[in-house]
Amino acid sequence: MGAQVLSVEDANDFLDRFAYNKPPQKLLTGLHNIIALEKGVSDYRKMDILEYCLDISAACVVRYPYGIRERIQQYEKEYLLKLFAEFNISPHKTTEFL
Repeated sequence: MGAQVLSVEDANDFLDRFAYNKPPQKLLTGLHNIIALEKGVSDYRKMDILEYCLDISAACVVRYPYGIRERIQQYEKEYLLKLFAEFNISPHKTTEFL
């Protein structure tokens, strides 16, 4: 077993930060650049990242009540689609790894 770099509590604190407050664009861009430049990210890991992004988007509602398709803002949808494209994940491709 390797050295523990982060505790579960540290990871949950990091994720809670995004679930309750919209992160600054600079931070989002930095995180995106780290992942986009990473080579050899497995398909499972890509899906994990996308699912976390979807969870964060769904949790950070800008106003309530919202329209039937307005929980996730348009700019967030565009960003998520960009991630799908960068990860080479398409709704038209099969996803056997799920």
